[in-house]
Amino acid sequence: MWRCVGSEMTASVGRRLARRLRLRRVGLRQFGLRRFGLRRFGLRRFRLRQFGLALLVGVFATVGVTACGGDDEQRVAPYDVTPVPAVPDRTAAPTDGALPDGQYWTTALLPGATEGTLAATIVQAYFGPGCIEALGEAACTPEPGVAAEPTVDLAIDPAGVVLVTVVDADRRNYSIPVAELVRLVAGEAPNPLAPEGYEFSDDPFLLTVRNGAVTGINQIWVG
Repeated sequence: MWRCVGSEMTASVGRRLARRLRLRRVGLRQFGLRRFGLRRFGLRRFRLRQFGLALLVGVFATVGVTACGGDDEQRVAPYDVTPVPAVPDRTAAPTDGALPDGQYWTTALLPGATEGTLAATIVQAYFGPGCIEALGEAACTPEPGVAAEPTVDLAIDPAGVVLVTVVDADRRNYSIPVAELVRLVAGEAPNPLAPEGYEFSDDPFLLTVRNGAVTGINQIWVG
């Protein structure tokens, strides 16, 4: 489980600042409250120093929560709507051994040899004018064009995957946890949080590789 270290550090900084600041010397005039009657709100005995301390704690708590947003993004809720992933003009050509960093194409994901893992055959895909240049018009209608060679069989360890998106028949993209993707590839029903009528499609995937491991899996609508 991810731990929100940022919020703890931010809260600590807030406490230290609150102790050091001498808010009792801050005049009401600086807050534009010279003519504001605190008695109207039953705040006659409420000290500005307490107000300032509460304000600082609130600000730093908010910053701490915001700083942890990245962690929450790693623990995405199933089927959050997400922007359409960007696709390169051509994906990287697969090679034997560990794949270099880059974006790779596979026409399908399959259950892996080990339970809970995934497998794919990596090919090189082309889009746009570069597709016709490389493969000819016939191979690029419709896009993408896919080179017959080289191909590489790849085992995917879900533990290294931090970003997964899938697409529906209406071209809407959704973020899902990698465990949900493993379930869908295995033929299981979507999570109950999936949009009504959602079905796992047979559209291809763009895989992102970093340091020899697959870190991103984006399903791409191709029509």
